[in-house]
Amino acid sequence: MLNILQKRWRAVKRMRANLLLVAAGIALILVAPIWRFAVAPALKVVATDMEQVLQYEGVLTYFVNPPDRQVPGAPPSRASVGITKTVRSEPLVSTAQTAVFKAETSIYDSASGQLISEGEHTYAVDRRTGEQVKSDLADRERSGYFIVFPFNTPRSSVPLWSELAGATFPAEFEGKTFAGGLATYRFSMSFADRPAAATPRGYPETIQGAPLKEWLEMSDVAVDDDVEVKPEYRCSQDTLLKVEPRMGTIVETSSGRDTVTLAVEDAGGNLLLSRALYTLEYKQTRESVKTMSAFAREEVSKLKLQFVYIPLGLLVLGLAVLMVGAFAGVKPAREAE
Repeated sequence: MLNILQKRWRAVKRMRANLLLVAAGIALILVAPIWRFAVAPALKVVATDMEQVLQYEGVLTYFVNPPDRQVPGAPPSRASVGITKTVRSEPLVSTAQTAVFKAETSIYDSASGQLISEGEHTYAVDRRTGEQVKSDLADRERSGYFIVFPFNTPRSSVPLWSELAGATFPAEFEGKTFAGGLATYRFSMSFADRPAAATPRGYPETIQGAPLKEWLEMSDVAVDDDVEVKPEYRCSQDTLLKVEPRMGTIVETSSGRDTVTLAVEDAGGNLLLSRALYTLEYKQTRESVKTMSAFAREEVSKLKLQFVYIPLGLLVLGLAVLMVGAFAGVKPAREAE
């Protein structure tokens, strides 16, 4: 066998074109594992050309309206709402290490279309891990995961950012499930009675005792009428997410519930009153889930292209070129003589 290979190699060396083909085939075969284990992992990063428009439907319940809209004796008001959240990359300010995203959220009355509230935030994400990082490009310091989950999402607890509380809380893995026909992991995150990150829009940062008691219809609260009171706003949140694990794409928010509560304490830290202000319950619409599952499939396809199809294609092409160079038009030296 060795003698046969040596004869064929001598024959190949006499033919310049075949020698070049053999060299090219060997080079392609060597490039295949280099691509798989060096190039592909370097290309597995959070994209900077992403735009997602997410739609939710839900119910907003006000137990206590802001002071300028509170009607004495009025029962809790409930309204069906729609929520639009647009998340888009900011490629001009993103870097090789950090992806920057701008998220705009609007809540509107489903019946009238009237805008209830809107907000905008800028996030900075490590492109290698998907985790939020401290950056001057973001509008505040954040940690944990929010835009995406980690690549190869673990079946364990993942620190998830809450914009409502301005902190991270563990999102616990609850098992495998499907979203939009796509295999996903289910995660739940829940916390209660934590300080809110900001004063809710329309609610006072400070208020005197007399208007406070009038507003809340609680005349027996042990606060002097002329004392300046600084209410503390606290929040609770329950979220159920479905995540495509290979690329960490959040495919569906199955359910969410945000509650904001007002609390007042005396100088000694004793609780004087606690009142729930409002609750927002929501879930992602079916059409929005379909859109996100299609996006997640596209991301996985890109992953397979880099990790499977390109290195496999290089290997197959390299073998084919090598075989052509070694055999096409080549005769062993004994036969040529």
